[in-house]
Amino acid sequence: MHQIQVELHKAPAKEDAGAIDFFTKMEDAGYLRFHKEPNIQWGSDCIEYAFVKVEKKFMEGKKDAETQSSYLGKYQPGADR
Repeated sequence: MHQIQVELHKAPAKEDAGAIDFFTKMEDAGYLRFHKEPNIQWGSDCIEYAFVKVEKKFMEGKKDAETQSSYLGKYQPGADR
């Protein structure tokens, strides 16, 4: 699959290890999150996420960039989670 869309209900808090594990496993499988949208039709605790499959080299570059504190000056890994 090249694209996946999922919807999380009653999304856990940022510090929830289960949610972090889910996103980490998606990235490890080569999927990059490119869209996040609340599904307000069913309440404020439903969030849709869309992922696209990318080359492994791209993900390696992303992880390298996260370790550099000066990357774009203001980059904060996980700030959109």
